[in-house]
Amino acid sequence: MANIRDNFIKYYFDNKQNEQYPNSLFDYNKIIIDEGHFEAYSYWILMKGDEKEFDKWHKKNERKWSEFINWFSENGMRIDPKNAFHSSQY
Repeated sequence: MANIRDNFIKYYFDNKQNEQYPNSLFDYNKIIIDEGHFEAYSYWILMKGDEKEFDKWHKKNERKWSEFINWFSENGMRIDPKNAFHSSQY
């Protein structure tokens, strides 16, 4: 699950799409990847889509989950007028 999202963000930055199509959500996703929390973040974002799958992952990855929650509580995404985005930009 996280691999598709991770590969997209890597492609987006590797191919300089961030320069042509800046997007603060993708910038934030890259920070999460760089910090090593993208797998846990992806499970958190998508957990309501398959709660059983999340529970199974969580049981095997309690340390990753705890580390992500600790990091995220101090590093949540902040949206302000400078980094707001919407579909009409694209």
